[in-house]
Amino acid sequence: EVESLEQAVSLYRGEFLSGFYLSDAPLYEDWLLTERRRLLRELEEILEFLVEVYAARGDYRSAISHAQRWLSLDPLREVAHQELMRLFVWDGDRAAAINQYQKCSDILIEELGVEPALETQSLYKRIISGEPIKEEFSIRGYELDECIGEGNFGVVYLARQLQTDRQVAIKVIRPIFANQVDFIRRFEKEALLVARLEHPHIVP
Repeated sequence: EVESLEQAVSLYRGEFLSGFYLSDAPLYEDWLLTERRRLLRELEEILEFLVEVYAARGDYRSAISHAQRWLSLDPLREVAHQELMRLFVWDGDRAAAINQYQKCSDILIEELGVEPALETQSLYKRIISGEPIKEEFSIRGYELDECIGEGNFGVVYLARQLQTDRQVAIKVIRPIFANQVDFIRRFEKEALLVARLEHPHIVP
């Protein structure tokens, strides 16, 4: 599957039907715009997936190459900047990770007039302090801490929700079950039930 995706990515040369126009064809223009957006979105998703695959394999150079192409499609995509920062650290190049944060900060301030998100700033602080950056995985908007529980179907982590700065517990499905539709439905049902529970001795 990875080889097929690599081939698909290598064949993408730019906008779908770039330079091809039809006069007085508004329906064609609408269809073309929709298709271009769809294909670009698919390309971004494939590149993000390939980054995760190569990072999991420890092939950080390949992961960095795909992450850079992913970011080139949308330089304002902060999650791609974060991924590159982590990858540079794992590849042993903290200076490149710090430089990537600066690029992210510059473009966000210049284009949108905003600072990087708290999650990005927190990652940057850990990088410059020399803290180890966990290689397992990340969950957007949360800073994972220690594993506090394990079962047959999932792992529970202590975490901090960055936006509200509150401590939470996060249950993560084991990868082997991630594509099993029936299991996902049961997991979502459990999540909805647990979300309704409120008690001083229950962690959100």
